[in-house]
Amino acid sequence: NTLWKDPVFLDGTSEMRNSAKNRNRIAYLSGGWLGTLLVLLIRPAAAETPQPKQYALDWLGRPEVVEEFGRISDAIWSYAELGLQEHKSSALLIRTLEEAGFEVKTGLAGMPTCFVASWGSGRPVIGILAEYDALPEVGHGCGHNIIGTSAVGAAIALNDVLPDLPGSAVLFGTPCEESTAEGAGGKIPMV
Repeated sequence: NTLWKDPVFLDGTSEMRNSAKNRNRIAYLSGGWLGTLLVLLIRPAAAETPQPKQYALDWLGRPEVVEEFGRISDAIWSYAELGLQEHKSSALLIRTLEEAGFEVKTGLAGMPTCFVASWGSGRPVIGILAEYDALPEVGHGCGHNIIGTSAVGAAIALNDVLPDLPGSAVLFGTPCEESTAEGAGGKIPMV
């Protein structure tokens, strides 16, 4: 009974291939804010929770951690930056990840606010998607301030667990997810 398993994509393989099915899976796995919350909230009773997972959940529940990530979410909410203009939002998330020891590459796939943060080495590779752009005239009506912040929090919690487990974590900072403009959808050029 292993804690982590290798991914199996929609086409039944365990390898990432450049197929429409797998690109759709990447988009689906972002899950939105509800999916992020469900992943964090649905868990077995404490007696059944594996020790590394319980450690990560305990870290996420610390009052100082909740307060810190609440401030980050509020800051991104106040910036309300549109797609490919998320300079303050991406800089805040990047700085938070770097302070936690992640190696961060920026400006990827021709997008200035795109980034990939990684920690650890080897397999399995656990990927987390972070969205942080806002809607025109609405702001963060879809909660991307929460999605980006909770993704970074989950990655940092995972980072704390990984030294005791095999594998690595990769957080994909995906800009421009709300726009309908040409070139919108930061996940697609990242594939």
